[in-house]
Amino acid sequence: MLNTYFIHIAAVRMAAQLTKTELYDNYAFHGAISDFTDISLGKIEEADGIPDVPQKADSFLFGQACGKVIKNTLSAYTEQQFLVFEADTVKGTFLKLTPENMKSYSEEELKDSLKTVFRALLKFAQIRTHTAKPGNEDINKWLSDYNALLLDFEPTLDTLINEIINPSEKNGIVFFDKNDKLISLSNSGSITEEKIQEALSEKPSSVFGTILFDILTSLPSL
Repeated sequence: MLNTYFIHIAAVRMAAQLTKTELYDNYAFHGAISDFTDISLGKIEEADGIPDVPQKADSFLFGQACGKVIKNTLSAYTEQQFLVFEADTVKGTFLKLTPENMKSYSEEELKDSLKTVFRALLKFAQIRTHTAKPGNEDINKWLSDYNALLLDFEPTLDTLINEIINPSEKNGIVFFDKNDKLISLSNSGSITEEKIQEALSEKPSSVFGTILFDILTSLPSL
């Protein structure tokens, strides 16, 4: 199982920025989840009282396209490396942590602050997915499995935060490089077709940059 979260969110968001694709609610992020990338939606039609079904489906399909590339790329790495990659993604896209501003806080202060943020994200996700309840399956098993996931969250969170603050040896692997052209372009606010083609003219130096490269070159519209 691909135990990643921030990589998926960042890759879908950046790919959408580069292709000027609307992310309709959270459907693209759901489509990118590794368990959902091979789901067939079948014929998409408007439903009574839900006229935006096609837009939701389009966003989900975009997420699936991104998720397939992510799954294929990360399959070359181990579960142990995923949290290292997650930490690199967090620092490269969601947090503005530099060696300079980190000096203003103790390590414990940084860990406590990050734990507060990540726990809030989990609660937000739980609230947004409150309808993801069991259907015909055993409710006791469902609750047991869900509780197991929550118990696994705390040690995973500790490992992630420690990796953010005290990064381990990468063994020559560059997962996220903000200077990769596609990564840099996605954050530039000035995206044109000419600039995209220029960025696609050379291979990225990082794994995340390669994910973006492969997403863009696999989409039928590019």
